Amino acid sequence: MDAVTTARLQGLLERPLDWEYILTVGRWHGVLPLVHRHLLEAPPSLVPQVVGERLRLGFEQTQRRNLYLSLHLGAILKRFAAEGIAAIPYKGPTLAVMAYGRLGLREFLDLDILVKKDDVLRAKDVLVAEGYRPVSRLRKAEERALVESQHAYVLDRPDGIVVELHWEISPRYVSRSPEPERFWERLSPVVLTGTTVHTLPPEVLLPSLCEHGAKHIWGRLAWICDIGELVQARPDLDWPRIVSEARRTGSERMLALGLRLANDLLGAPMPEAVRRYAETDAAILLLVSEVRMALFRNRSGLPGLLEQARFHLRVHEQWRQRLRYCWLALTTVTVEDLEQRPLPRALSFLHYPMRLIRLAGGAFRHRHH
Repeated sequence: MDAVTTARLQGLLERPLDWEYILTVGRWHGVLPLVHRHLLEAPPSLVPQVVGERLRLGFEQTQRRNLYLSLHLGAILKRFAAEGIAAIPYKGPTLAVMAYGRLGLREFLDLDILVKKDDVLRAKDVLVAEGYRPVSRLRKAEERALVESQHAYVLDRPDGIVVELHWEISPRYVSRSPEPERFWERLSPVVLTGTTVHTLPPEVLLPSLCEHGAKHIWGRLAWICDIGELVQARPDLDWPRIVSEARRTGSERMLALGLRLANDLLGAPMPEAVRRYAETDAAILLLVSEVRMALFRNRSGLPGLLEQARFHLRVHEQWRQRLRYCWLALTTVTVEDLEQRPLPRALSFLHYPMRLIRLAGGAFRHRHH
Protein backbone atom coordinates (compact mmCIF):
# COMPACT_ATOMS: atom_id res chain seq x y z
CA MET A 1 0.00 0.00 0.00
CA ASP A 2 1.85 3.09 -1.22
CA ALA A 3 0.69 6.65 -0.59
CA VAL A 4 -1.37 6.83 -3.81
CA THR A 5 -3.21 3.56 -3.10
CA THR A 6 -3.80 4.55 0.53
CA ALA A 7 -5.38 7.83 -0.62
CA ARG A 8 -7.57 5.98 -3.15
CA LEU A 9 -8.71 3.55 -0.46
CA GLN A 10 -9.62 6.37 1.90
CA GLY A 11 -11.55 8.10 -0.87
CA LEU A 12 -13.57 4.94 -1.47
CA LEU A 13 -14.24 4.48 2.25
CA GLU A 14 -15.68 8.01 2.46
CA ARG A 15 -18.46 7.02 0.07
CA PRO A 16 -21.62 5.08 1.01
CA LEU A 17 -20.69 1.41 0.58
CA ASP A 18 -22.65 -1.85 0.43
CA TRP A 19 -20.56 -3.66 3.04
CA GLU A 20 -22.58 -6.86 2.82
CA TYR A 21 -21.75 -7.07 -0.88
CA ILE A 22 -18.07 -6.34 -0.20
CA LEU A 23 -17.86 -9.11 2.40
CA THR A 24 -19.74 -11.59 0.19
CA VAL A 25 -17.64 -10.91 -2.90
CA GLY A 26 -14.41 -10.81 -0.87
CA ARG A 27 -15.23 -14.23 0.56
CA TRP A 28 -15.95 -15.64 -2.90
CA HIS A 29 -12.66 -14.29 -4.24
CA GLY A 30 -10.66 -15.52 -1.23
CA VAL A 31 -9.21 -12.09 -0.39
CA LEU A 32 -10.83 -11.19 2.94
CA PRO A 33 -7.55 -11.63 4.86
CA LEU A 34 -6.00 -8.96 2.62
CA VAL A 35 -9.05 -6.70 2.94
CA HIS A 36 -8.81 -7.00 6.72
CA ARG A 37 -5.05 -6.35 6.68
CA HIS A 38 -5.37 -3.04 4.83
CA LEU A 39 -8.54 -1.78 6.47
CA LEU A 40 -6.69 -1.95 9.79
CA GLU A 41 -4.66 1.03 8.58
CA ALA A 42 -7.73 3.07 7.59
CA PRO A 43 -9.25 5.64 9.97
CA PRO A 44 -11.52 3.63 12.32
CA SER A 45 -14.44 6.01 11.73
CA LEU A 46 -14.60 4.94 8.06
CA VAL A 47 -15.14 1.22 8.70
CA PRO A 48 -18.35 0.19 10.53
CA GLN A 49 -17.50 -1.53 13.80
CA VAL A 50 -19.56 -4.61 12.98
CA VAL A 51 -17.72 -4.98 9.65
CA GLY A 52 -14.33 -4.66 11.30
CA GLU A 53 -15.31 -7.27 13.89
CA ARG A 54 -16.50 -9.73 11.24
CA LEU A 55 -13.27 -9.28 9.30
CA ARG A 56 -11.21 -9.77 12.47
CA LEU A 57 -13.02 -12.96 13.42
CA GLY A 58 -12.72 -14.30 9.89
CA PHE A 59 -9.01 -13.49 9.80
CA GLU A 60 -8.41 -15.29 13.10
CA GLN A 61 -10.33 -18.30 11.85
CA THR A 62 -8.24 -18.36 8.65
CA GLN A 63 -5.04 -18.17 10.69
CA ARG A 64 -6.10 -21.07 12.91
CA ARG A 65 -7.12 -23.23 9.95
CA ASN A 66 -3.92 -22.41 8.04
CA LEU A 67 -1.82 -23.33 11.07
CA TYR A 68 -3.79 -26.56 11.51
CA LEU A 69 -3.27 -27.50 7.86
CA SER A 70 0.43 -26.57 8.02
CA LEU A 71 1.01 -28.82 11.02
CA HIS A 72 -0.70 -31.69 9.22
CA LEU A 73 1.40 -31.03 6.14
CA GLY A 74 4.54 -31.34 8.25
CA ALA A 75 3.28 -34.64 9.70
CA ILE A 76 2.55 -36.01 6.20
CA LEU A 77 6.00 -35.03 4.94
CA LYS A 78 7.65 -36.76 7.91
CA ARG A 79 5.57 -39.87 7.30
CA PHE A 80 6.51 -39.91 3.62
CA ALA A 81 10.20 -39.46 4.48
CA ALA A 82 10.02 -42.41 6.87
CA GLU A 83 8.66 -44.52 4.01
CA GLY A 84 11.34 -43.31 1.59
CA ILE A 85 8.88 -41.27 -0.50
CA ALA A 86 10.32 -38.01 -1.81
CA ALA A 87 7.71 -35.22 -1.66
CA ILE A 88 7.51 -31.51 -2.52
CA PRO A 89 4.77 -29.37 -0.94
CA TYR A 90 3.71 -26.43 -3.07
CA LYS A 91 0.99 -23.75 -3.18
CA GLY A 92 -1.02 -23.83 0.07
CA PRO A 93 1.03 -22.83 3.14
CA THR A 94 4.37 -22.71 1.32
CA LEU A 95 3.02 -20.14 -1.17
CA ALA A 96 1.52 -18.10 1.70
CA VAL A 97 4.95 -17.80 3.32
CA MET A 98 6.95 -17.41 0.11
CA ALA A 99 4.74 -14.73 -1.50
CA TYR A 100 2.82 -13.05 1.33
CA GLY A 101 5.34 -13.41 4.14
CA ARG A 102 2.62 -14.50 6.59
CA LEU A 103 0.68 -17.73 6.84
CA GLY A 104 -2.63 -16.02 7.58
CA LEU A 105 -2.75 -13.65 4.60
CA ARG A 106 -3.62 -16.31 2.02
CA GLU A 107 -6.63 -18.60 2.19
CA PHE A 108 -6.14 -22.21 1.10
CA LEU A 109 -8.39 -25.22 1.49
CA ASP A 110 -6.20 -28.19 0.59
CA LEU A 111 -2.63 -29.42 0.64
CA ASP A 112 -0.85 -29.95 -2.68
CA ILE A 113 2.05 -32.40 -2.58
CA LEU A 114 4.17 -33.42 -5.55
CA VAL A 115 5.52 -36.97 -5.57
CA LYS A 116 7.22 -39.08 -8.22
CA LYS A 117 4.88 -40.94 -10.53
CA ASP A 118 6.13 -44.34 -9.41
CA ASP A 119 5.39 -43.42 -5.77
CA VAL A 120 1.81 -42.17 -6.20
CA LEU A 121 -0.07 -45.30 -5.17
CA ARG A 122 2.37 -46.03 -2.35
CA ALA A 123 1.92 -42.47 -1.06
CA LYS A 124 -1.85 -42.97 -1.31
CA ASP A 125 -1.60 -46.09 0.83
CA VAL A 126 0.43 -44.19 3.45
CA LEU A 127 -2.27 -41.51 3.62
CA VAL A 128 -5.02 -44.12 3.88
CA ALA A 129 -3.19 -45.62 6.86
CA GLU A 130 -3.23 -42.12 8.41
CA GLY A 131 -7.02 -41.83 8.15
CA TYR A 132 -7.44 -40.29 4.69
CA ARG A 133 -9.83 -41.72 2.12
CA PRO A 134 -9.79 -41.35 -1.67
CA VAL A 135 -12.51 -38.97 -2.87
CA SER A 136 -13.16 -41.28 -5.83
CA ARG A 137 -13.93 -44.97 -5.48
CA LEU A 138 -11.56 -46.80 -7.81
CA ARG A 139 -10.23 -50.31 -7.96
CA LYS A 140 -6.50 -50.97 -8.39
CA ALA A 141 -6.83 -51.18 -12.18
CA GLU A 142 -8.66 -47.84 -12.33
CA GLU A 143 -6.09 -46.26 -10.01
CA ARG A 144 -3.30 -47.30 -12.36
CA ALA A 145 -5.24 -45.88 -15.30
CA LEU A 146 -5.74 -42.64 -13.38
CA VAL A 147 -1.99 -42.28 -12.78
CA GLU A 148 -1.37 -42.74 -16.52
CA SER A 149 -4.00 -40.24 -17.68
CA GLN A 150 -4.34 -37.56 -14.98
CA HIS A 151 -2.05 -35.39 -12.87
CA ALA A 152 -3.48 -35.64 -9.33
CA TYR A 153 -5.13 -38.07 -6.87
CA VAL A 154 -7.40 -36.48 -4.25
CA LEU A 155 -7.93 -37.76 -0.69
CA ASP A 156 -9.68 -36.24 2.31
CA ARG A 157 -10.35 -36.80 6.01
CA PRO A 158 -13.53 -36.46 8.11
CA ASP A 159 -12.16 -33.25 9.66
CA GLY A 160 -12.12 -31.59 6.24
CA ILE A 161 -8.42 -31.82 5.32
CA VAL A 162 -8.00 -32.44 1.59
CA VAL A 163 -4.72 -33.66 0.11
CA GLU A 164 -3.98 -33.56 -3.61
CA LEU A 165 -1.16 -35.92 -4.58
CA HIS A 166 0.39 -34.59 -7.80
CA TRP A 167 2.87 -36.23 -10.12
CA GLU A 168 2.49 -33.46 -12.71
CA ILE A 169 1.73 -29.83 -11.92
CA SER A 170 -0.92 -29.17 -14.58
CA PRO A 171 -3.28 -31.36 -16.60
CA ARG A 172 -1.67 -32.32 -19.89
CA TYR A 173 -4.37 -30.56 -21.92
CA VAL A 174 -3.50 -27.23 -20.26
CA SER A 175 0.22 -27.21 -21.08
CA ARG A 176 3.23 -29.38 -21.69
CA SER A 177 4.59 -29.29 -18.16
CA PRO A 178 8.35 -29.59 -17.59
CA GLU A 179 9.55 -33.16 -17.29
CA PRO A 180 8.74 -34.31 -13.72
CA GLU A 181 12.40 -35.14 -13.08
CA ARG A 182 13.26 -31.44 -13.42
CA PHE A 183 11.12 -30.55 -10.40
CA TRP A 184 13.66 -32.22 -8.14
CA GLU A 185 16.75 -30.51 -9.52
CA ARG A 186 16.55 -27.24 -7.59
CA LEU A 187 14.19 -26.59 -4.68
CA SER A 188 13.67 -23.53 -2.46
CA PRO A 189 13.69 -23.71 1.36
CA VAL A 190 10.71 -22.25 3.24
CA VAL A 191 10.31 -22.12 7.03
CA LEU A 192 6.88 -23.45 7.93
CA THR A 193 5.72 -23.68 11.56
CA GLY A 194 9.34 -23.66 12.69
CA THR A 195 10.49 -26.35 10.27
CA THR A 196 12.33 -25.91 6.98
CA VAL A 197 10.63 -27.61 4.05
CA HIS A 198 11.66 -27.53 0.41
CA THR A 199 9.20 -26.35 -2.22
CA LEU A 200 9.24 -25.49 -5.92
CA PRO A 201 11.50 -22.57 -6.80
CA PRO A 202 9.61 -19.38 -7.76
CA GLU A 203 10.80 -19.75 -11.38
CA VAL A 204 8.76 -22.97 -11.58
CA LEU A 205 5.96 -21.91 -9.26
CA LEU A 206 5.08 -18.67 -11.07
CA PRO A 207 4.32 -20.25 -14.48
CA SER A 208 2.38 -23.04 -12.76
CA LEU A 209 0.20 -20.43 -11.01
CA CYS A 210 -0.43 -18.76 -14.37
CA GLU A 211 -1.42 -22.12 -15.86
CA HIS A 212 -3.74 -22.80 -12.90
CA GLY A 213 -5.40 -19.40 -13.34
CA ALA A 214 -5.86 -19.97 -17.07
CA LYS A 215 -7.31 -23.43 -16.41
CA HIS A 216 -10.03 -21.82 -14.26
CA ILE A 217 -10.40 -18.68 -16.47
CA TRP A 218 -8.99 -16.52 -13.66
CA GLY A 219 -12.35 -16.70 -11.92
CA ARG A 220 -11.04 -15.62 -8.50
CA LEU A 221 -9.12 -12.50 -7.57
CA ALA A 222 -6.99 -14.48 -5.09
CA TRP A 223 -5.26 -16.26 -7.99
CA ILE A 224 -4.26 -12.90 -9.48
CA CYS A 225 -3.11 -11.74 -6.04
CA ASP A 226 -0.82 -14.79 -5.85
CA ILE A 227 0.92 -13.66 -9.06
CA GLY A 228 1.27 -10.06 -7.88
CA GLU A 229 2.54 -10.97 -4.42
CA LEU A 230 5.05 -13.55 -5.67
CA VAL A 231 6.52 -11.17 -8.27
CA GLN A 232 6.86 -8.37 -5.71
CA ALA A 233 8.27 -10.65 -3.02
CA ARG A 234 10.94 -12.09 -5.34
CA PRO A 235 12.57 -9.25 -7.32
CA ASP A 236 15.48 -11.60 -8.09
CA LEU A 237 13.44 -13.88 -10.35
CA ASP A 238 15.35 -15.36 -13.27
CA TRP A 239 13.11 -13.96 -16.01
CA PRO A 240 15.10 -15.22 -19.02
CA ARG A 241 14.79 -18.74 -17.62
CA ILE A 242 11.06 -18.32 -16.92
CA VAL A 243 10.29 -16.98 -20.41
CA SER A 244 12.49 -19.55 -22.15
CA GLU A 245 10.77 -22.41 -20.32
CA ALA A 246 7.32 -20.97 -21.06
CA ARG A 247 8.14 -20.86 -24.76
CA ARG A 248 9.48 -24.40 -24.66
CA THR A 249 6.29 -25.73 -23.05
CA GLY A 250 3.92 -23.62 -25.15
CA SER A 251 2.60 -21.59 -22.22
CA GLU A 252 4.06 -18.13 -22.93
CA ARG A 253 0.64 -16.58 -23.50
CA MET A 254 -0.62 -18.01 -20.19
CA LEU A 255 2.38 -16.53 -18.41
CA ALA A 256 1.95 -13.13 -20.06
CA LEU A 257 -1.79 -13.12 -19.34
CA GLY A 258 -1.29 -13.77 -15.63
CA LEU A 259 1.38 -11.07 -15.34
CA ARG A 260 -0.71 -8.58 -17.32
CA LEU A 261 -3.72 -9.15 -15.04
CA ALA A 262 -1.59 -8.66 -11.93
CA ASN A 263 -0.11 -5.51 -13.43
CA ASP A 264 -3.45 -4.03 -14.55
CA LEU A 265 -5.46 -4.85 -11.44
CA LEU A 266 -2.85 -4.73 -8.68
CA GLY A 267 0.00 -2.63 -10.03
CA ALA A 268 2.41 -5.55 -9.79
CA PRO A 269 5.68 -5.12 -11.69
CA MET A 270 5.95 -6.72 -15.11
CA PRO A 271 9.41 -7.49 -16.49
CA GLU A 272 10.46 -6.10 -19.86
CA ALA A 273 10.99 -9.69 -21.02
CA VAL A 274 7.20 -10.12 -20.91
CA ARG A 275 5.82 -6.57 -21.17
CA ARG A 276 6.26 -6.12 -24.92
CA TYR A 277 4.49 -9.38 -25.67
CA ALA A 278 1.72 -8.79 -23.10
CA GLU A 279 0.99 -5.31 -24.46
CA THR A 280 1.00 -6.13 -28.19
CA ASP A 281 -0.64 -9.57 -28.42
CA ALA A 282 -4.24 -8.80 -29.44
CA ALA A 283 -5.50 -12.08 -27.94
CA ILE A 284 -4.08 -11.20 -24.52
CA LEU A 285 -5.73 -7.77 -24.61
CA LEU A 286 -9.11 -9.38 -25.31
CA LEU A 287 -8.63 -12.07 -22.67
CA VAL A 288 -7.64 -9.48 -20.04
CA SER A 289 -10.76 -7.46 -20.84
CA GLU A 290 -12.99 -10.55 -20.54
CA VAL A 291 -11.47 -11.61 -17.23
CA ARG A 292 -11.82 -8.12 -15.77
CA MET A 293 -15.49 -7.89 -16.79
CA ALA A 294 -16.26 -11.37 -15.48
CA LEU A 295 -14.53 -11.06 -12.10
CA PHE A 296 -17.37 -9.21 -10.41
CA ARG A 297 -20.23 -10.44 -12.54
CA ASN A 298 -22.95 -12.04 -10.42
CA ARG A 299 -22.93 -15.76 -10.97
CA SER A 300 -23.65 -18.86 -8.97
CA GLY A 301 -20.46 -20.77 -9.66
CA LEU A 302 -17.41 -21.34 -11.81
CA PRO A 303 -17.68 -21.39 -15.63
CA GLY A 304 -18.98 -24.42 -17.46
CA LEU A 305 -17.03 -26.77 -19.71
CA LEU A 306 -17.88 -24.98 -22.97
CA GLU A 307 -16.88 -21.59 -21.60
CA GLN A 308 -13.63 -23.08 -20.31
CA ALA A 309 -12.92 -24.74 -23.67
CA ARG A 310 -13.40 -21.49 -25.59
CA PHE A 311 -11.04 -19.69 -23.21
CA HIS A 312 -8.45 -22.47 -23.32
CA LEU A 313 -8.38 -22.50 -27.11
CA ARG A 314 -7.63 -18.77 -27.21
CA VAL A 315 -4.99 -18.91 -24.49
CA HIS A 316 -2.99 -21.25 -26.74
CA GLU A 317 -1.30 -19.25 -29.48
CA GLN A 318 -0.35 -21.88 -32.05
CA TRP A 319 -2.71 -24.07 -34.03
CA ARG A 320 -0.67 -27.16 -33.05
CA GLN A 321 -1.26 -26.35 -29.39
CA ARG A 322 -4.98 -25.95 -30.00
CA LEU A 323 -5.18 -29.27 -31.81
CA ARG A 324 -3.26 -30.91 -28.99
CA TYR A 325 -5.64 -29.34 -26.45
CA CYS A 326 -8.72 -30.59 -28.33
CA TRP A 327 -7.31 -34.10 -28.71
CA LEU A 328 -6.30 -34.42 -25.05
CA ALA A 329 -9.52 -32.85 -23.76
CA LEU A 330 -11.50 -35.40 -25.75
CA THR A 331 -9.41 -38.50 -25.09
CA THR A 332 -7.95 -38.07 -21.60
CA VAL A 333 -9.74 -40.46 -19.28
CA THR A 334 -11.06 -38.73 -16.15
CA VAL A 335 -12.04 -39.93 -12.69
CA GLU A 336 -15.69 -39.73 -13.76
CA ASP A 337 -15.01 -42.04 -16.71
CA LEU A 338 -13.27 -44.56 -14.49
CA GLU A 339 -15.96 -44.46 -11.80
CA GLN A 340 -18.86 -44.81 -14.22
CA ARG A 341 -17.43 -47.61 -16.34
CA PRO A 342 -15.08 -49.85 -14.33
CA LEU A 343 -13.34 -52.32 -16.63
CA PRO A 344 -10.95 -55.23 -16.09
CA ARG A 345 -7.30 -54.38 -16.76
CA ALA A 346 -7.24 -56.34 -20.01
CA LEU A 347 -10.04 -54.14 -21.40
CA SER A 348 -8.82 -50.80 -19.99
CA PHE A 349 -8.13 -49.55 -23.54
CA LEU A 350 -11.92 -49.34 -24.02
CA HIS A 351 -12.06 -46.33 -21.64
CA TYR A 352 -11.02 -44.08 -24.54
CA PRO A 353 -13.82 -44.83 -27.04
CA MET A 354 -16.32 -45.00 -24.18
CA ARG A 355 -15.27 -41.49 -23.10
CA LEU A 356 -15.92 -40.17 -26.63
CA ILE A 357 -19.35 -41.81 -26.64
CA ARG A 358 -20.15 -40.30 -23.22
CA LEU A 359 -19.08 -36.82 -24.34
CA ALA A 360 -21.08 -37.09 -27.56
CA GLY A 361 -24.15 -38.18 -25.60
CA GLY A 362 -23.77 -35.27 -23.20
CA ALA A 363 -23.46 -32.79 -26.08
CA PHE A 364 -26.56 -34.29 -27.78
CA ARG A 365 -28.62 -33.99 -24.59
CA HIS A 366 -27.42 -30.41 -24.03
CA ARG A 367 -28.38 -29.45 -27.59
CA HIS A 368 -31.92 -30.84 -27.26
CA HIS A 369 -32.69 -29.29 -23.86
